[in-house]
Amino acid sequence: MKSDLVRRETAGVELFLLMLMFLLVLEPLTLPVANAQALTWTPVTSPVRNTLDSVYCASASDCWAVGLFPGRIIQWNSASWDALPPLPSPMSSHGLFSVFCVGASDCWAVGGLGTIIQFNGAAWTTATSPTYEALLSVFCVSASDCWAVGGVGTIIYYSPEYS
Repeated sequence: MKSDLVRRETAGVELFLLMLMFLLVLEPLTLPVANAQALTWTPVTSPVRNTLDSVYCASASDCWAVGLFPGRIIQWNSASWDALPPLPSPMSSHGLFSVFCVGASDCWAVGGLGTIIQFNGAAWTTATSPTYEALLSVFCVSASDCWAVGGVGTIIYYSPEYS
């Protein structure tokens, strides 16, 4: 008798799961959206054919994107993306994976073989890197408090007071 009860309970759970799976297949989960238009992405023409890996906007009119081989940087000018002239080697030879800006005149980009470059409002320059590991992401809390992470558990920190 006990085994019949267990079989009936198990069958009930199996039936419930089967019905749930059937409903999910027929009725995809939809979340209420106040404005469906807000979820629409629009293609924008890129001035480069290189892979772009990261984008950051300090404001609606000041965005930067970086990409791979050779390391490329493009900038949004409020109407379209402009390609910057190719960076001199070694800045461009290892690819760029991430960019972050604290403001319009303080951006950092990181990439392969520990590449770190900084934009000071006028030009991109190479910063000294303590690693040859690929740096995959950069984030700054402020102009004097930045972090980068990368391959093999690499974590590096920038602050002028520690430099």
